[in-house]
Amino acid sequence: MVDSSGKFFRKSAWDCQQFYKSDYCWPEKSIQITSRHKIIWHRVLGTIACTRTRQLVHPLGQWTSKPNKNFPFFLCSRGLVQIMPTGEWRLYADERVPLHPTRSSHRYFSSTFTIVKQFMGPKWFTEAFFREEDGTAVTVTVNGANFFDDTPPQPPLMNTDSWQDFLSFLKHSTADQPSAFNAIVGNLPIKAASFPVLCDLLRASVDIFASSDGSVRSDLLSASSGWLFWVHLRKIPEYVVTHRDLEVDQRDSPIMILLAGTTLAHGRLSTLSSYRSEGSGA
Repeated sequence: MVDSSGKFFRKSAWDCQQFYKSDYCWPEKSIQITSRHKIIWHRVLGTIACTRTRQLVHPLGQWTSKPNKNFPFFLCSRGLVQIMPTGEWRLYADERVPLHPTRSSHRYFSSTFTIVKQFMGPKWFTEAFFREEDGTAVTVTVNGANFFDDTPPQPPLMNTDSWQDFLSFLKHSTADQPSAFNAIVGNLPIKAASFPVLCDLLRASVDIFASSDGSVRSDLLSASSGWLFWVHLRKIPEYVVTHRDLEVDQRDSPIMILLAGTTLAHGRLSTLSSYRSEGSGA
């Protein structure tokens, strides 16, 4: 009922909708879920999750162990693969559908195989054996168990020059180091209305300047830094539209601010100075 992050109820479970249909049409007679049933269901869920976001009060946390990859067999979209002691991969692609299905999740593959190169992607490691009478390979693990996916994460598509698209790409690039994303973006709002202009200027090879500054407030026991990217207005090519992105207080300025932000500077107060906080902004 909970998604793979262990933090949220699936919408289908929350709304009492069918998420998975049994291959063997079980149960044969399902009950009709009424609004009264849903009221009781939501009342129970409200004790362990936020009713607005469906987020668990106490998330399940990380998996206690990684998928078992010691099995010599795994299922994938191409069929059944056997990993030989020599490292050779044998692919059994010819799956046989039993004439009389049962509730068992066994799958059957012809003994004919081809040798393939190792590949990445979703894999379901399984136990299997070869039937003596005809050599058929039979898997005996429940469908979906021991799931492992080594597909490299794909970067999000950059369809526009919007700040939100850039943030999505940045989150992907720093997925294994979330603190890096926080250090780059900061924890305070960023003025990014002119970000599309910044992209146009970079493509036009126009010189972009950057500035930063920092300060320490001993009375507030905190330090902060500010940074901005800017350009000389006279350096902007005529074909780059800027007037709609200029704020009122920039109309009479010889420069245009393209991107600006502030962030808190971290560290022990005894070691912080305006130079160090400025450096964190830089």
